[in-house]
Amino acid sequence: MVGVAGRAFLPDGSPPRPGLFLDGPGRYSWCMGERFVEHDFLAWLRAESSDSRLPVPIGDDAALVETGPSTLVALDTVVEGRHLLAGPDLPERMARKALRVNLSDIAAMGGRAETVLVGLGLPESADAETARRFSRAMIDDCRLHGVELAGGDTVVAGSAMFASVTVLGRPIDRPIRRGGGRPGDLVLVTGWLGGSILGHHESFLPRLAEAAELVRLGPPSAMADVSDGFLRDLANIATASGCGALVRADALPIAPAARELAARDGRSALDHALHDGEDFELVFTMAPAAAEKLLRAWKLETPIVVAGELVEAGLWLEVDGQRRAVQAGGFDHGGMCS
Repeated sequence: MVGVAGRAFLPDGSPPRPGLFLDGPGRYSWCMGERFVEHDFLAWLRAESSDSRLPVPIGDDAALVETGPSTLVALDTVVEGRHLLAGPDLPERMARKALRVNLSDIAAMGGRAETVLVGLGLPESADAETARRFSRAMIDDCRLHGVELAGGDTVVAGSAMFASVTVLGRPIDRPIRRGGGRPGDLVLVTGWLGGSILGHHESFLPRLAEAAELVRLGPPSAMADVSDGFLRDLANIATASGCGALVRADALPIAPAARELAARDGRSALDHALHDGEDFELVFTMAPAAAEKLLRAWKLETPIVVAGELVEAGLWLEVDGQRRAVQAGGFDHGGMCS
């Protein structure tokens, strides 16, 4: 078998069937269409990202980024079958989600995202076009959100596609941590909650603009993004702040998708809003006077509501005026996508 510009051919000149073939002494590669060749892919990627503003663009052994005295660093990994179902558009969906979950983390810290590093894992059945499709989508989404792709790594192994993305950014003012809340602070949340599995978990936009406005008008005393479930992420804030939390059910912004899902599976829409996760909204706390000022001044399209308050201890849900202790629940990182 011979190869020309990354494409393999049988001795008679015909393209091979998908499978492993010897690609040099002791080295095997997988061929399906145009096989993945790292050096060819890097040359293509450099050309695709030629508008980079970084001092050292993609292609060297390490990226050079200019950081300030405080740098925010977020890393998340998205795996086929765990966080995303397989499908013909998986490369594009994976690129967008792997970037945006990290941008959401930067937003939750009151930060401005700047630079992106990507580790891409291709299954042995993938071809070169799979890598290009992923990278095109990643470059496009970086441009959409005003961040620079600085580089990364690609490996071919196993049977599932995955992407591990690191985003660097800077606090707009001071970093907003989970542990700054106090009993009496109000609990607020952006947007809508629940039913993300019907599509929102792949199509959401990270609340970067909202976070910047919260910093400008506040800032919040504590903040997190709703990735593992509203109640779970609020409980994380309460635990880090050394207090408890009360949620008022009638104040929660329940998404239409949560009601649709409730009609299908028999769980209540409230339960979906509290526990589903991957809403990627911002849950945050503020002193009552600061929260009142924020709500008066808020001009962005994304809604904000007061959903409860921090209390001395415990995790509580108030329904029809009755309070009961609840468990945080939330997303299970050991399960599989379904």
